[in-house]
Amino acid sequence: MKLDDPFPISVFAKPVRDSIQAEFQGRCPTIREVLSIHDEYWLTLPGIGPTTLVKLRRAVQDQIRLIDTRPLAKWKDGELLSQHGRLRGEVSRLRHKIRLIEGELQLRGIQPQRSRRRLGSDDKSAIVLHLTKGFE
Repeated sequence: MKLDDPFPISVFAKPVRDSIQAEFQGRCPTIREVLSIHDEYWLTLPGIGPTTLVKLRRAVQDQIRLIDTRPLAKWKDGELLSQHGRLRGEVSRLRHKIRLIEGELQLRGIQPQRSRRRLGSDDKSAIVLHLTKGFE
């Protein structure tokens, strides 16, 4: 699932569906399009009050959770294995390069700063997004 997939308007009552579709010239909007509209504007549309707005935002969040949970789920086995091998090789090359640089710094009497910061969930999400570009 992606942000450009259709928004699930079928979960809403007909007046709300009609209002949402009217806003998008009769078509079903994407999750991204629904997400881009400010709450204040939604509240000006017929059939959309505070309760419906909460339901609308909850539906958007539910869709985003589906997107975030397994971004690699649609990859084929071969793609996963290929990417895994490529990244392992890249990590190995980077480690080798780091050792060379650290050796040169040591010869020059310079002590590099070490960062042992653990990856947070935002870092992991950014890495996954970076890796999934081109595989969508």
